[in-house]
Amino acid sequence: MRILLQNFETGLYLCADGRWTDDPAKARAFPNTVQATGFMLNQRLRCTFVVVLPIAPTSVLPLAGPTDDCRRVLPSSRRPPREGGSGKSRLFRTV
Repeated sequence: MRILLQNFETGLYLCADGRWTDDPAKARAFPNTVQATGFMLNQRLRCTFVVVLPIAPTSVLPLAGPTDDCRRVLPSSRRPPREGGSGKSRLFRTV
């Protein structure tokens, strides 16, 4: 899989030299979505999202946002109680 940054207005991918290309094979690949998101935020790239492409790009899988790699299971002792509920909460919580 290749993790890239794509401008959703133009459809272009970010290259390593800072230019934009329509060829995902020439785009800068990131090792994971956290680093791609961090780069996008640090560089203040607007209208850009993280995409994950298979090795042979046949389809683009856009990610919802930077919280995709920030989820983990919380032990039941650390889960906050739901308001007006039985005290049970969701299995996953974004932290």
